This record gives sequence, structure tokens and C-alpha cells, in this order.
Amino acid sequence: MKKLTVLLIALGLLLLVVRNNSQNPQSNEVEVQNQFENIEKQPATNRKIELSQKRKPFRIPPQNKVRKNKNVFLSNPLEIPYSSEETFLDPKEILYWTNKHRAKEGLEPLIANSTLSSVAQEKVSDMFDGDYFDHVSPQGIGPADLAKEFNYDYIMVGENLAKGNFHTNKKLVQAWMDSPGHRANIMKPGYRELGVAVGQTTDDRQEVWLAVQSFGTPKSLCPEPVGRDEIDSEKEEIEDLAETLKELRLELEDLQADRVEFSVIKEASDEYNELVREFNGRSKNLSNESKEFNRRVEKYNSCLTSYN
Repeated sequence: MKKLTVLLIALGLLLLVVRNNSQNPQSNEVEVQNQFENIEKQPATNRKIELSQKRKPFRIPPQNKVRKNKNVFLSNPLEIPYSSEETFLDPKEILYWTNKHRAKEGLEPLIANSTLSSVAQEKVSDMFDGDYFDHVSPQGIGPADLAKEFNYDYIMVGENLAKGNFHTNKKLVQAWMDSPGHRANIMKPGYRELGVAVGQTTDDRQEVWLAVQSFGTPKSLCPEPVGRDEIDSEKEEIEDLAETLKELRLELEDLQADRVEFSVIKEASDEYNELVREFNGRSKNLSNESKEFNRRVEKYNSCLTSYN
């Protein structure tokens, strides 16, 4: 009787377990599956790489333009009526009387310059050979061309011509002084040097003199500013660097969008940030160098103007 009672109790428990399982089929499997789903849906890491914002490049001032010199001062050639009186002209004496007139106006004396003397002598010879009397030869060669031919770098040049018998050096210079255009050359404050040449020839069976004054102000008095080529070269390199930075930044944005490994993004960002620092430093230096160059150009142009 006891054995039958135990058997019935055991059978009842078994039926209870089976019924419970039938009401909750595969519950363990669903729970495990949900766990994996939760893992897959976890958001990617929130660790971000901070990128240095590329600063706008320091403004590089435009380089001032170096003023070109086209200062050539001429007057109509001076021709004096012929005379039977004997004349002897001497370049040194002509320089002496020229400076006497300048001294009266408180102007600096002109210094004899051998290169300008060669220019003047070439002009005398060319007028003899070409049988002309003018500032510009039949071939179109003028005072500036001769100065260039003899490697005289100038701020300005000028020329006085005279033809005739002047009796003395003093009278020749006075004849120039009596002509407004020639006087302007002799009395121009900006001139610093002078070359003189004279020559004698026969014109209509009469002996006649040619005299040439070649005035000049050497360019060495106003040293031209240097450094423009270096500035232009550095500017081009900085512009290339700016393009490189643009490309690197786009690559970094792509890496972040693709959610690649943090170490890869950090390495790329470090490279980018280092180039940003280089870009900003070089841009600032270039800006300062450009400003200094512009100051030198202004000084140079002011120097040129002071001699006009």
C-alpha cells in the first residue's frame, strides 16, 4: 500500500513538470539569443581623435613693386655760329666751370666719372662717323643705350651736346647755361657724376668742335632690395603644403567615418597636426619677411625719388 502511494506521488510530479514545459517552450534558447542580439547592437567606441583646426594662413602682404627708371634728361643740341677765333676745349676745364655754376646755387659738385667719360667720347666719335648732331643716332641709339653698353647702372642720366667754336671752356659752359634745357641738366640737384668729351672736325671747310656732357647718378646710391625670389619660392612651398593638408584632412574624415581602429586614426591625426604646426609657423615667418621686404622696397623707391 505504501509503495503504491509513493508511485502515485512521483507520477503526479512528473505530469506537473511536463505541463509547465509545454507552457514555456524554448525559453532558455530565446534568452540566450537575446543576449547575443544585445551584444551586436552595442554602439561603437565613443573615443574621438581631436584634430587641430587648420588656421587660416597669416596674410602675406603683396610685394611692393620696384619702380623702374626711365629718367633720361635731354635738351635740343646747342649749336653756336662759327667763328675764326681759335678754340681749345678741355674736359677738365668744362667740369670745373660746370661745378662753378652749381656752387652758386649751393648744389653738390659733380664728380668726374671715367665710365661716363667713355660714354661721352663714344658719342663724340659716333657723331663724327655718322655725320649727325643729335641725342639719338640714325640707328636709334640714345644716351640710355650708351650707358647700358658701358655697364653704367643708373638712377638717371642726361646729356648736353654743343657744336661750334666757343673760344674758351668758360664760354662753352656759359652757352649751355644760357639755354634753359641745358641749364636744367647742369643745375639738376640729383646728378652726382659727369663725363665730358670733346672733339674737333671740319664742317664746311671750317674747324668746329663737338662737346658732350654725360650726366649720371649711379644706381649704387640706392641699393635695390633683395630677397624677392626667396619669398616667392617659400610662398609656393607653403601653398603646396596647404594642398597637402586639405588632402590629409579628407583622409582623416574618411577614417573616422569608417570607424577604423583608434590607433590608425591617432597616427594619421598626429601627422596632420604636425603639418598644421609647420604650416602656421612658416606662414607667420613668411608674412614677417614680406613686410620687411616691402619696407626695403619703400625705402628704395623713396631713395630713387629723392634724386629726381
